[in-house]
Amino acid sequence: MIPLPAIVKVFVPAVLPSPAEGAASLRLLGSSQALQEFLSEGGPLMFVIIAFGFLALLLFLERLLLFHRTKVDTNELLRGLMNHLRNGNVREAVANCDNKTGPVGEVIRTAIERWDEGEAKIRYAVDESIRLIIGRLERNMKLLACIANIAPVLGLLGTLFKMMGIFEKIKAAGGQFISIPDLSGYIRGTLYCTAAGLVVAALAYLCYFILLEKINWIIQEMHKAASEIVFFLSSNRASRSLPGAEDTVDIPTEN
Repeated sequence: MIPLPAIVKVFVPAVLPSPAEGAASLRLLGSSQALQEFLSEGGPLMFVIIAFGFLALLLFLERLLLFHRTKVDTNELLRGLMNHLRNGNVREAVANCDNKTGPVGEVIRTAIERWDEGEAKIRYAVDESIRLIIGRLERNMKLLACIANIAPVLGLLGTLFKMMGIFEKIKAAGGQFISIPDLSGYIRGTLYCTAAGLVVAALAYLCYFILLEKINWIIQEMHKAASEIVFFLSSNRASRSLPGAEDTVDIPTEN
């Protein structure tokens, strides 16, 4: 029969956590309690500010992924399309424009589809296409800017509500002094709410300007592609092999 101390010596270390695991658990518990204290003392507007922060993050990630998927090498795309057009392969050129080339490819396709209508109409169609694409690129940007502007206001509003709570405490105490712990709790809550509003506003502004820089880069690439393709199309005779036609006519190469 195995003595009891030997059993305890073997099994107890396997059951009880190590000192490192215990310290990690205590740190996790302490951070959880600090988060609960942060939310509870901040008041109801704290949850609204945090919700706006998550919304701003979702908007930023959605736009960022979209811009990443539509990124394309404009010079390489133009070289490939011009080679197709010189060889009379208009359908292949249009198909390449549709192959995940994003706004730049959409602008080039618009120009190619108006090839036989003259330079003035090509430029007008391209300008209209760029204007519509810019509207799509800037979708939800106003909402992100609105969050950046509203978050500090909500923080200040939460601060005012907390300050009103302090005066209500003083009034309930009959004008007498209230305890220091109660007073410090309310003051700490006002600082939490203000800090949360400022942090969310700063992050929202940062996300806004990052996206704005990417939008400006895409617009610049669209104008660059539009200028190049309009010059090329106006310098070459239009092919009758535009999408929907049956026969093909060779396009002379540039000298």
